[in-house]
Amino acid sequence: VRNAVYGHKRPNVYIEKGGSKGIGELGTYGEGSALDALCEIAGGDNIAKGIAKEYPKVDWEWVTTENPDIILKSEPKKFLELNGDAEGIREEVRNRIPREISAIRNGKVYVYTRKITFGLESVVGLTYWAKIFYPDSSLDSEAVYRDYLEKYQDLEYQEDKMVVLPNV
Repeated sequence: VRNAVYGHKRPNVYIEKGGSKGIGELGTYGEGSALDALCEIAGGDNIAKGIAKEYPKVDWEWVTTENPDIILKSEPKKFLELNGDAEGIREEVRNRIPREISAIRNGKVYVYTRKITFGLESVVGLTYWAKIFYPDSSLDSEAVYRDYLEKYQDLEYQEDKMVVLPNV
């Protein structure tokens, strides 16, 4: 992953906790959190990195001021695959006011399952995030997920079980 993203312009990324809604207190991942580190390795610049707390609360006005290129939002309280209202979650973020944020204007709002960003599966999240940040890279995040499940977990990979809602 580091080789695939090396030398590219790093996008500014906002990572929002799944249970956050609206424009008030929104949970994010600051300096020292596992998702801040994952974002860094994947080649992104976490906009909350400068906040001295691991899990700070921010408001939408602050996010608007930071103007992220990409928004990543975890699906709340799901720990298997995207099987809830992922499109509704993305729409809630897209419809926040104001909409001048680069990520919203350019259709770069992604919903992902939390499972791929913690523990052994974080390598899966890492490759998915890097592919989101650098879509032209040679990374094959789906192949990494398939290998992880089949080779290391002795599970069958199911193509209809999405871990990141594709951008449409």
